[in-house]
This record gives sequence, structure tokens and C-alpha cells, in this order.
Amino acid sequence: LVAADVLYNEDLARQIGRRCVEVMTRSAPPKLVITDSQRFHGTDFLQDVNDTLEKGKGDAGTYSPLEWDYYELKDFRGSGIMIDGDQTYDATTRMVSQGWLCSE
Repeated sequence: LVAADVLYNEDLARQIGRRCVEVMTRSAPPKLVITDSQRFHGTDFLQDVNDTLEKGKGDAGTYSPLEWDYYELKDFRGSGIMIDGDQTYDATTRMVSQGWLCSE
């Protein structure tokens, strides 16, 4: 499951969290990666997932709480909806992954 930069508002963040719980509680859970470069409501997403698993709606005994890993992107070149043309800048992004090891 991949969800990249889609946590634009609280409702979307909570819905992504619900999908993560669904896949994490399968008998053979798939790999999971979620990125949140804007950091609008990512914390809401993680809190809901961790609370749900802890309450026993999933098999909480087999899951570690999900936490953000932070990555510094130096000289990132990109554009956006409100930006004319590309810009180069440093950005701090965050990512949650489950099911594989990620290296910097």
C-alpha cells in the first residue's frame, strides 16, 4: 500500500489510517509506505492507526506503533499548484513504512 502526499485534510488522513489498519490486520499484510511532505494532518493519521491497533481491533500484540521517520532533502527541485515554474530548495519530509527496511 502506497499513499504519497495525500493527507491534505483531516478526513483524508483518517481515511488513509483506516485503510492502513485494514491491510495491517490481514493474515499476510502487504508492505506499507506513507509519505507526508506537507505535514498537515499526518499526526491524526498515525494516532488513529496506533489507537485502533492498541484497542484490539487489530492484533495489537504483533504490531509496533507506527512512527514518522524524517528525511532532509537537499537541493530538491520541484513545483506546486501555487508556484510558477520549478524551484530548488531544501525540504524536510516524513515517512512511515511497515514490512521492509528503508535506508537513507
